[in-house]
Amino acid sequence: MANSLPLAAVEMTDARIAANLSGDQLRAAALELYPGTVVADGFRCQAGTDDPENCEGLEDAVLLLPASGPALTACVRHSAAILATMTDCRIEPGPAYRYCPDLHAVPDAVRRSRALRRQLPEPNPGSE
Repeated sequence: MANSLPLAAVEMTDARIAANLSGDQLRAAALELYPGTVVADGFRCQAGTDDPENCEGLEDAVLLLPASGPALTACVRHSAAILATMTDCRIEPGPAYRYCPDLHAVPDAVRRSRALRRQLPEPNPGSE
């Protein structure tokens, strides 16, 4: 029994990555299938720790590389929000890409960040 618990955790993580589920989605599915199960709280991407919105997809789907500051792993939703507001930030496939090579997180995040950027108010150059 001692070896089966770590193995089950690894299998759940592999299943989550293969199905492109966020930690919150996996937790909800596990509780629905096994109502009496004690499941840890959901996962958050590094970019979404202060955002009340849930992560979308894998928490490490993309890697954000700002010009200043540390690199962050992010889900599609939170990476799009950050890309919309930061001008000097590069985006690359995150660690999840090696498990899901057909993951379209980078183009999805870029497309969504452009849509979000169009919704932002225009900066007023005379207000500074």
